[in-house]
Amino acid sequence: MPASVSLEVFGGMGSALAMSKQRPLAVYPVNYSRSAALFRDAGLRADVVLVSLARDNTTGRLYQGASHGYVIDAARRARVIIAEINAQAPRVRGGEWPEDLAPACVVESDYPIAESATVRSGDLEERIARHVASRVPDGATIQVGIGGLAGALLQNLAGHRHLGVHSGLLTRPLWALVQSGAADNSRKSSDAGVSICSAVYGDQGMYQAIDANPQVKICPPEISHGIVSLAGLPRFTALNSALEVDLLGQANSESVDGRYIGGVGGLNDFVRGAIASAGGCSIIAMPSRRSRSGALVSSVVKGLSGPATVGASDADLVVTEYGVASLRHASRDERARRMIAIAHPEDRPELEATAKAMRLIT
Repeated sequence: MPASVSLEVFGGMGSALAMSKQRPLAVYPVNYSRSAALFRDAGLRADVVLVSLARDNTTGRLYQGASHGYVIDAARRARVIIAEINAQAPRVRGGEWPEDLAPACVVESDYPIAESATVRSGDLEERIARHVASRVPDGATIQVGIGGLAGALLQNLAGHRHLGVHSGLLTRPLWALVQSGAADNSRKSSDAGVSICSAVYGDQGMYQAIDANPQVKICPPEISHGIVSLAGLPRFTALNSALEVDLLGQANSESVDGRYIGGVGGLNDFVRGAIASAGGCSIIAMPSRRSRSGALVSSVVKGLSGPATVGASDADLVVTEYGVASLRHASRDERARRMIAIAHPEDRPELEATAKAMRLIT
C-alpha cells in the first residue's frame, strides 16, 4: 500500500502486527464486546466493506462463513459492500447474512479458507496447564484463547466432564474437547448442547464438521463477549494470558516498550464476565519469564511497560509454572506477596525489595 494510506485497527495482532513494522497504526483500545457499537452507535464508518460469505446451495441463503464479529454493523453503514462467496466456506448457525443487506458486487470463489497453525507446547506449558486445570471444576463453561499454552490447558482438561464452551474462538484443541465428550455443553444455563463462539478457526476437517452443524453457533460481539451473556453462565471460567502482570494483579496484553503487539480484544470482557458469574473465575496464565530484546525477564513486574489492560480491581487468579496467586479478595500486601511467590525464584529477591520500597509489604 502507498505510504499515504493510514491504518486504523483494534490491535497489533496477526497481519496488523506485520503492518505496524512498516507504518504507524491508529489503534482503538476497545473491548471486543463494543466493537460493533463503534459502527452502529459511535459513527465509525468504512466506505467499502469486504466480506467473505458461504452459500447454502439448496436454499440460496448466505452465511458469514467462519466468523461473525462486527461486520454486519460495519456493512450497514458502508457505501459499498463487496462479497466473496467461497464454495468451501462453512455455513455456521447464527451467521446468517441479513437478506436486506445486498452486496453491490459478488465474486465467486472456491478455495480452502485459512487454517490455524499447530503450536507445540513444552514442559513449561504443561507445568502451567496442570495448575490451571486444578482450578477448573467439572460442569464449568470455559473460554480459552490460542497458542501453545492454550493447547496445553485444553489437553489437561480432557479428564473433566460436562464442560461447556462459550469462547471467542472455537479452535482445533477446543473442538477436540467437544468431540471427546469432555465438553458436552450439557450444564449450560443457555444454549445447552451448543458451543458458542464468535469465530471458528481450525483446519479443513473441522470446517467440514461444523458446516450446518446444529451443535455450533457463532454470535455477534454483544452475545459472544457481552457481560450479560457471560454473567448468566454459572461457573464461567475464562482462561487467558498476558505479556506481564504487576504486583497488584494489573495485566498488560497490549504493548511492550512502546510497540503495540497485542490488543484489548475480548480479555476484559471475559475477565469481568467470569468474575460476575456465579462460581466463575478468571485465570491469567503465563510463564514466569519471557523473552525481551534477546534476554529473559520476569513476567511478574513492579510496573507495567504498557497499558493496564486488566485493572487491579478485576484481578482474580494469576498462574505461572510456580503456582497460583489468588488475588480477588486479597489486600495490597497479600497480593504483592502472592505474586512474588509465583515469580521465577531468581527474580523474587528484587521484586520483594521493590515491594518494600513501594510500601506494598513491610
